[in-house]
Amino acid sequence: MWGKALVTAVALAVVLGGCTSSGGTDGSTAGTDPAPHDPGGVLVEQTIDTVTAESRKDRPLGGTMTVTVRSVTVSQGRTVVTWAMRWDNPGAAADASAPVDDFFRTASPPVLTDGTALKYYYPLCRRDWRGAVNEIYCRSDALFSPRQYSGQTLVNHETQEAWAIFPEVGKDTTTVDLSLPGGLPTFHELPVTRQ
Repeated sequence: MWGKALVTAVALAVVLGGCTSSGGTDGSTAGTDPAPHDPGGVLVEQTIDTVTAESRKDRPLGGTMTVTVRSVTVSQGRTVVTWAMRWDNPGAAADASAPVDDFFRTASPPVLTDGTALKYYYPLCRRDWRGAVNEIYCRSDALFSPRQYSGQTLVNHETQEAWAIFPEVGKDTTTVDLSLPGGLPTFHELPVTRQ
């Protein structure tokens, strides 16, 4: 019981304590909102054949994956990106499900590219993503979801919301490119909203 309480306390400290990142940029401080959502927005949408992770090539998932980028918002010194994923496989049971790790490389973080400022950004993290040890820590506590070992699942015909919090993009930047975790699409020239 004490072990579980300690893990919960550490997780809350990571989320509420603010994180920094410098994937090609100066560090920045994250806000305290651990799960931003924009469930109604649609900037762009793409449907691809479902990719099956190497770990379960013997049991292909089948069907398609629709990825919807909902918003790219700059506010309070950070850039928040929200997107959603929907797995549709008519050949599977209506309530079939699989861990997100089976669909794409959740160990790969999303990457935001600011072509105007000529910088790229990783999700905010207490460390700076440089070096093997730092990268291991950032994969577990950086501000993005879903990520590796999150325990999240995709259910057939249901939408899973996703998000990432990056450092603030350049002041003159009006569009960015978004590369989602391995196996998911890359989106170009997404409009940036400033609040």
